[in-house]
Amino acid sequence: LLLSSFYSWMMDIITEATYLGCHTSIVARGLKIGFTLFLISEAFFFVGFFWAWFSSGIGNLSSGCLWPPRPIIPVYPWGAPLFNTAILLASGAAVTWAHRAVAIHDREEAMIPLGLCVLAGVVFLRFQFGEYKAASFTIADSAYGSCFYMLTGLHGSHVLGGTLFLAAMLVRNYFCHF
Repeated sequence: LLLSSFYSWMMDIITEATYLGCHTSIVARGLKIGFTLFLISEAFFFVGFFWAWFSSGIGNLSSGCLWPPRPIIPVYPWGAPLFNTAILLASGAAVTWAHRAVAIHDREEAMIPLGLCVLAGVVFLRFQFGEYKAASFTIADSAYGSCFYMLTGLHGSHVLGGTLFLAAMLVRNYFCHF
C-alpha cells in the first residue's frame, strides 16, 4: 500500500510538473509549506521519544538503579552504529553534491551522487537490520528496549522513505525531468 501510494503520487507529480506544466507558483508554495509542516511534526515526534528515553534513564539513575536495566546488554556503539553514522554523513555530502549538480543543470554529474545516496540508504538499512538481529533485548524487555526500537525503527523508516524519494529522483534525472 505504501509503495503503491508513493508510486501514484510520484507519477502525478511528474505528469503535472513535467508534461502538463501545471505546477504554478501556488502549487510549488503549497508543496514547500506541506513539506515544512511534515518536518516540524517529525521533529516533535522524535523529541517526544528522546524525552521518554532520557526521562527513563535519568529517573532510574537518580533512584539508584542501573540504566540500561539488567540483564540488557546495550548495543556496542563503536561497531555498526558508528559505521551507519558515517554512511549517513557521507550520504548527506553526496545529496548536497547532487543538489548543486541539479541546480546548474548538470544531469550527468547528478547521477553519481544520487546513485551513491540510494546505495548508502540500502547499506544503512542492511546494517540496521543486522543490528536488530544481534541485539540481546527486544522491544518488550523494558523502557530501554521500547525506546531503542521505536527511535531506531522510526529513523530506519525515515531512511527507507528518503531512499525511495532519492531513487525516484535518480529515475527522474535519468529521464531528464529536471
